Amino acid sequence: MKSDFTEIFKYMIADVECLYDYFSFQLKTENMKKVYIADCYNDQDCKKLYNILQRVDRPIYVYSLDYDAVMINVFCKLVEKKERDILYKLRDVSNFLFKNIEYFNLIKELWGYFRRIEEENTNLEYKQLLHEALLVLKKAHPDSLHQDFLNNYSFLLSKSKVYKNLTINSIPKIYGYFTTDKYGRHKMTISLKKLQLIQEGYNIKFDFNKYETIQNIKDDGLFDTWTEYSSNDVLFLEKLFLGKPKDDIIKRWYAYKAILKIDKNFKLNIMDIFSENNTNIINSILKIKNPNKDIEVDYTKYIFTDEPKFNEFVKFVNDNKDLDDKYIKEEFKKYYNDSHNNIDMMECDEITIGGLLIKYGLGGIHGAINNYVGENLLHLDYVSEYPSIVLQYRELFENIINVDMYEAIYSMRIKMKAEGKKSKEAMFIQNGIKLLINSVFGLINSTFNIPIACKTLGKFITLRGQALLINLTNKVLKEDPDTILINVNTDGLIIDTKLNMDNLIKDDLDGYFKLGTDIITKMIQKDVNNYIKIVDGKMKTKGMFNLTIKQHINKNERLSINTMNALKLIDNQKVEILPIYFDVKWINKEDKAYYFTDKKHGEQAIKLTKKTEVLTSKNEVYYFTDNKKYAKIDIYERYAEEVKDAILNFSLIKVKQNKGATKQGQYSIFDTLN
Repeated sequence: MKSDFTEIFKYMIADVECLYDYFSFQLKTENMKKVYIADCYNDQDCKKLYNILQRVDRPIYVYSLDYDAVMINVFCKLVEKKERDILYKLRDVSNFLFKNIEYFNLIKELWGYFRRIEEENTNLEYKQLLHEALLVLKKAHPDSLHQDFLNNYSFLLSKSKVYKNLTINSIPKIYGYFTTDKYGRHKMTISLKKLQLIQEGYNIKFDFNKYETIQNIKDDGLFDTWTEYSSNDVLFLEKLFLGKPKDDIIKRWYAYKAILKIDKNFKLNIMDIFSENNTNIINSILKIKNPNKDIEVDYTKYIFTDEPKFNEFVKFVNDNKDLDDKYIKEEFKKYYNDSHNNIDMMECDEITIGGLLIKYGLGGIHGAINNYVGENLLHLDYVSEYPSIVLQYRELFENIINVDMYEAIYSMRIKMKAEGKKSKEAMFIQNGIKLLINSVFGLINSTFNIPIACKTLGKFITLRGQALLINLTNKVLKEDPDTILINVNTDGLIIDTKLNMDNLIKDDLDGYFKLGTDIITKMIQKDVNNYIKIVDGKMKTKGMFNLTIKQHINKNERLSINTMNALKLIDNQKVEILPIYFDVKWINKEDKAYYFTDKKHGEQAIKLTKKTEVLTSKNEVYYFTDNKKYAKIDIYERYAEEVKDAILNFSLIKVKQNKGATKQGQYSIFDTLN
């Protein structure tokens, strides 16, 4: 493999457009100044584009795997089958996709049926097996939408020759701008146009409802506008890619360089570095031959605390390893109530330590004082807790990963942290090592079929980690009974104490388990999952206060912009004039940036519901303008002060329990005042 990052950093940003008489593939590589548009007006043009795709030698990044990647595969399959009228058929498939055909789920179902039929009919040939699997798939989806698609285009449910050789990744998937619905389907939570509007204050749109053919576009003299629209998406996607995705790629590259310091003969597939996530590179580094995924572990042998109820939960999980995770809590509740005759007034997954109610489970442990404000608190946690568990109990984890390599990576990180900041490359390597160390647990605990996944050991890590914190909590209270528990979480303990931590840390040394401490100068805690804390002069937020870019979009009267500025006040910063973006499905505003202003320079925003509402704060009407010069800083400051007061006295609005609301007890990221 080449030794310099600039030598291997090659990419292609791509997008597709599909009309009834036109298909185009827009692309830009790292060394191109402009977007290249491969226009297809007929079947011959499609063959030329197919030849271009055959020669692609780098990963392709698109916005949506559910559309762009599918259409690239469909395009290649149609060319390979020497179909006629390819453009019309591409549009036909495109229409099916937009009508919510679950393409990836259909593929998964089809080949699942194929394998099952193959096991039962070893004498059938491939074509017959595929035919039988397709019949089962059609029977499973009797609605007309799926029937039309399967009757006309079932051959598209397999990968084309060219597509198999392509690496296609989704940029927003890396960013996290997607959710999974109850059927397991990925849905974008934010459109590319909305994302560009938020980041750059503008975007370029095109009326697809009006124009379904390229000829109509040309007849209206809009071909140049169409070309600008097509190029714009690729250019903006490249800007996104050169942010966090590129940063992740750099971390993987330097993680690879760190591994070479441990094993100079290590070889890595270059595409592992360009993956959407860290799975491939970690599997390549840590996988072993013949992993034992059926390993038997007696949890009770390793995990015990001073809390009988938690110990009983550990034993129940140990005795029911075949029970699906999602049923563990429900079944343990039945078991616990039956065996204890309902005498415990608390839930089966609750204990009380030091007067604080603490919940536990397979995911982690958490408990906190609600509506709490404090200063000069101590954050006490185990350094690299989950990696430490892997190394402390290496005899278990040697069944699924190369523990020697993992320990070497861990030791390198400890050594480099002790040496402090040195060269720029040393910092990059340290970040790469951190990425490897912190990503391993997620893969071990994964339900996907990946080389180092083992649910038995994933549950062991979470239960052992919870036991560590329970025992630490009891140890702290034993040493200083006056200690106040503020927050107990997977991240550690936040306490108000006069205990001498130096002595506790020395006493607590146990193999790889080492305690670390931080001073929290200020903490504002709504509950265990929603808080603000200031450590070393830096503000850290969680839950409703953790305002990411997608949360700037306001779906109702709760404007996150007010919370953002309120946090600035809490952090002794000045309020800023910031843009406000409405979701056009809810607000009667165009899809662009607005600003707070007064009645003279602005207009009201109305929430479009069965009973329309004017957006207000404390019954004062919000006025907005799309002209930044009319923005009023004093209005921003007033709303920020109001929300700051609401944060400090914990009077933010709860989410209403209606369609689309979050679960009972959670709070909206768009909270402001009544």
